[in-house]
Amino acid sequence: ILAAADRGDISDRQNGKAACYYCCPWAAIYLVVRPVTLAGHYLRPGQEFVFDVSAEEAERGGPFRRELLIGRFSSTTKTDYCTGGEDDD
Repeated sequence: ILAAADRGDISDRQNGKAACYYCCPWAAIYLVVRPVTLAGHYLRPGQEFVFDVSAEEAERGGPFRRELLIGRFSSTTKTDYCTGGEDDD
């Protein structure tokens, strides 16, 4: 991700502003500027993604999660502290 950002293939700025994912640790939302392959995913210009990292399931014996979430992201007032509880906001 850092190498792609250094090359200008992706950007954490959209309309001059940085945006973050609502789930702790509040990862940057990236915009794909040029075609790039990250973590086995071919991404096209205009797509958005987040590198989601979470230990939310680890307390119950689940895996530590590290994955790309690809999609359209929008503003929200919701906050998730990834404690595993239903009501994290």
